[in-house]
Parts: sequence; C-alpha cells; structure tokens
Amino acid sequence: MIGATDTSRAFRGNTQGIGCFDGVFLNWVIENNIVMTDHWHGISMYGAVNCRIINNTVIDPYLVSTVDPYDNNATNIGPAWILISKKTNGPPSSGNVVINNLVANNVFFTTPEMGTGSKNIVLGALSNFSNYFVDVSDMAVPVSFNLQLLPGCSAIDAGDTLYAPGIDFEGVMRPQGAGIDVGAYEYLDSIPTSSVLTLDAWKPLRIYPNPSLGTFQLLLEGFDRETEGILGVYNAVGEKVLSQQVFSAGQEIVLPAQLPPGIYWVQFWVGRKGYVGKLLLR
Repeated sequence: MIGATDTSRAFRGNTQGIGCFDGVFLNWVIENNIVMTDHWHGISMYGAVNCRIINNTVIDPYLVSTVDPYDNNATNIGPAWILISKKTNGPPSSGNVVINNLVANNVFFTTPEMGTGSKNIVLGALSNFSNYFVDVSDMAVPVSFNLQLLPGCSAIDAGDTLYAPGIDFEGVMRPQGAGIDVGAYEYLDSIPTSSVLTLDAWKPLRIYPNPSLGTFQLLLEGFDRETEGILGVYNAVGEKVLSQQVFSAGQEIVLPAQLPPGIYWVQFWVGRKGYVGKLLLR
C-alpha cells in the first residue's frame, strides 16, 4: 500500500493505510503487509477484540507531508503508527496482540487493557531506514524501494514465534534462520542483496482435485515426475499444517485428517524456484 509514487505531484493528499474504524472487529488477522504513507494511520483498529497485527512493515518515507493551502484545518500529519483504540460506543477493545512489526512511529494501545505488544522495532528517523532495508536510496520514488532486510540488520531472527505467519510477504517460508524475522520480509541469506525477489519469481501451482476431500496431486508442466521438492501447506492464518518432500507430479498427497474445511495455501519448492496455489478443502 503506497501513498504516492510521485512526491512532487501537485495537490497530493495524505493517504491512510489500513484503517478499521468503529468496529467491533473480532478475530481479525493483519499480517505480512507493507504500508508506506505519510499519515498517522499506518495500521489502526478502533473497536478490536482478539485481533492480531503480526509481521508488517509500516513506514513513512515522505520527506514532507503536504498541507492543503485552501483548508484552514490542514496540518502536517504522520508518521505512520500501529494503533489499537476504542470505538465511539459499544464494547471496548481487548485481547489484541501486536508482534514482530517494523513501524515508523510506534505501537500504541489507548489503554493497557486493549492488548499487548512485543518484538516490534520502531524505525524513527528516515536516516534509520538504510540500517534495515536493502535499498531506500531514492526518497523521491518510494515505489522503487527494496524493503527486504539488509544482511546483518537487527530485525533478523529478532521476532517472536507466537502467532507468526508460516510465510512472508512474498511466500517465503518462515523461519529461514535461527528465528522469525521482524517485518513483512523473511531474510534469505542465499539470495544476493542485489537480486530483488519479486512475485514474478513465483509460478502458479496446479492442484487436482480442487476442491479436495483430503487428498490431492500437484500438476507441474515441464517437470519430470521424478523431480522432488519441498511441499508446505498453510491454513488461512499462515500456520503450517503439512511439510514433506514430494514429487512434482503423480504423487497422492494426504492432508492431516483433523483439518477443518476451508481455504489453504500450497507451496512447492524446487531448488530456489517456488510455486504457490490455493486449495479448497471440503
């Protein structure tokens, strides 16, 4: 979520990030997002109960927040925060957790009873960005940023495994090192920092039958059926429910019997090439 790609554009407004106002929002999960905006509301929830905000990267990369000269109420706003607050009326916010986020401003709970926060890293000044990210050199063009973690930065392996998603922003399995990383990206030490891993590196994975009653096969064109890879299956909140070595075609894969019906994400790795698909379990 990018507020503006051209910071010199006339009449550019302040874009809010993920704003959930006047809930109640019950059991929501906000994870693996990248928010770049010059507004306070990087991720804000008003009236949240048992919600989780996990492994997001929330930054304000804009050197100047624009002010509308024709609006007497306009003010410089931001930088972006993560906030849990109360709704106008109704039940109070409670039971929320905010973990493993990289955030420009801070993590705020209007009252301590609204939730707990841990393993969050506050970036603060723009000059600190280069200590965490591979490339944030052109502040005039935030869309050009590479927000993968810089080798050796303090966000690597610094997160909490509690509630952490099984994959990152681009589908890379967590963890890759000794622990979960903080932010939307999991650091891959085998990929050079000059190489940007984009969604183009992922190919669609064909799954049959889909919907499934508990078994399925992979169908990868261009691979010999004897090609082996690593299979990972994740539920809707990113928890890994199955991991095993399988062949790229022709092998029946059996899901754990206790899995409830719903949508699952299926990953298949062959070397450094990844395939991902969605599976509906009935």
